[in-house]
Amino acid sequence: RPDAPSPPPSPSNKDAALCALHKSNVLLMGPTGSGKTLLAQTIAKVLNVPFASADCTKFTQAGYVGDDVDSVLMKLLGSAKGDVSRAQTGIVYLDEVDKLRRSHSNVGGSNYRDVSGEGVQQALLKMLEGTKVVVTTYSGLSKESQEVDTTNILFILSGSFSGLERVVASRLQRESLSVGFDSGSSGPGGLADAGTETERAAIRDELMSGAAAEDLMEFGLVPEFVGRIPVAVSLHSLDEEMLVRIMTQPRNAPVLQWKKLFEMDNVELEVSEGAVRAIAAAAVDNQTGARGLNSILEKLLRKAQYYVPGSDIVKVIVTEEVVTNGADIEYIYREDLPVMEAAVG
Repeated sequence: RPDAPSPPPSPSNKDAALCALHKSNVLLMGPTGSGKTLLAQTIAKVLNVPFASADCTKFTQAGYVGDDVDSVLMKLLGSAKGDVSRAQTGIVYLDEVDKLRRSHSNVGGSNYRDVSGEGVQQALLKMLEGTKVVVTTYSGLSKESQEVDTTNILFILSGSFSGLERVVASRLQRESLSVGFDSGSSGPGGLADAGTETERAAIRDELMSGAAAEDLMEFGLVPEFVGRIPVAVSLHSLDEEMLVRIMTQPRNAPVLQWKKLFEMDNVELEVSEGAVRAIAAAAVDNQTGARGLNSILEKLLRKAQYYVPGSDIVKVIVTEEVVTNGADIEYIYREDLPVMEAAVG
């Protein structure tokens, strides 16, 4: 009987000590208002590292009208106050990366160049992996060129990736059919069959959490680009209960901010619990997430902002009926207080 092959030697502690660590760029996928930007900003704040963000829709391939991808490093250097060594360990957040998907249009025939999509992906490759980029900064009439090494800069990319869930569903359906199983609610028709927006969001979240590299490439990202983002994370949609907590609990909660604004005019703002839940439900239905909470409050309190300054109003009350049925906001005036106190007494 031939000798069995010997197992490969396990790495020693000495080998581990000599091992070089490399960064792992991150891709955040999730619907608008799910906290992708806040998450990246919070990580940079906790780690106390420079942070710079950019919108990928402004980028174009070098030589065309628009921003070059190198411009984000200029922002990072500014965040580090010109300290190159700090900038080289910072975080760069690239939003709307899903808008860089390869164009499937045949406009212009074979000479068509996708300078704002695939062209930008190609331009980002070296920066994501690690390269030295000459960044020019301006101070008054003088300019200075500095070399920034992106090897240890963490790149966090994000996007809503609308439509990716259907790419994942199609792949799962093909795989299930190939082995003779029914794909069930995960099939392409699962989203359409769901009744409420909450149910549709739950199906989308389930599909997005199963997104693989092949799905991202089918969506329109080039293989080289996908390979440089080893960590892909799907953020779930925020449900009504989460939005209620966001509205009331953080130090910068929208309801607390509005109360602070009215306090500047010595007016108390009261938002009932039913109103808070109705606002959260409206944000879920509108698919705007946490970002939509403040816009709903802005619309509800727009008239009150004009009535309150210079008036005798001492209290503004927003009830559930104001949110759901368009009822008028209740105003308490200074002359009403003795009557109300007597009634309570």
